[in-house]
Amino acid sequence: MADNKKFIIGSRGSKLSLAYSGHVKDLLLKSNSQFDDNSIKIKIIKTSGDIFQNKRITDIGGKGVFCKQIEDELLDSKIDLAVHSLKDLPTKMTDGLCVNAVVKRNDPRDAFLSYSSKSFCELKPQSKIGTSSFRRHAQLNLLRNDIKIVAMRGNIDTRINKLKNQEFDAIVLSLAGLQMLNIENEVKEIIKDFLVMIKENPELKSKNLKEEEKTRLMCLSGVKQYPMRVKCATLSWHTLNSAMEGKKEEVNTEVID
Repeated sequence: MADNKKFIIGSRGSKLSLAYSGHVKDLLLKSNSQFDDNSIKIKIIKTSGDIFQNKRITDIGGKGVFCKQIEDELLDSKIDLAVHSLKDLPTKMTDGLCVNAVVKRNDPRDAFLSYSSKSFCELKPQSKIGTSSFRRHAQLNLLRNDIKIVAMRGNIDTRINKLKNQEFDAIVLSLAGLQMLNIENEVKEIIKDFLVMIKENPELKSKNLKEEEKTRLMCLSGVKQYPMRVKCATLSWHTLNSAMEGKKEEVNTEVID
């Protein structure tokens, strides 16, 4: 363990990251009798993606900007495990680290939020929609080419505040994240499955561990929540991302079933 007293989970500091890290903590407590509430600590670690919120992700390093500082602490044994959103992980795993567990996926659909329109289809031409996802940008643009889709950064609260301040006519967010924070009452419309092409896995949460730390794997046995078919889907998504980046290396990812 990172120290003799605490089992330490590394997490970003946003409300959503902390909610998922808290969920992992609860799973660990339920499945490991040697733990109590005081023996597991969540450590907040600022990443480049958190520090440089006014810059596009592609301008500060692309994939991995929400992971590197956390992974460095994991490699230095300052934390015992890390909780990430799978979409934030680079397609090539950092040497010495591997994904050892993936918890149950929440609702994969997207949510439409607006204070001026009841639905995406009712948006007026030239309406300004905010999203941070290239995938959502492409899909929305296919559905309607008469609206302005604008990149936006920030956590969920920040984005909703920008919507309230009329900086955007609408925003599209992950439904799972809103549900996790118990603010799905903000949702005007759930974008139906038939509108969706190839989905990202926005709220697959993965635990990232040092490969040689075998004792930690036993702690994660109660966190494993995915059947084999989801393992295949997860690996297929990760492999697709790797191929789209022009890489051919095999994805080294393990999902505990």
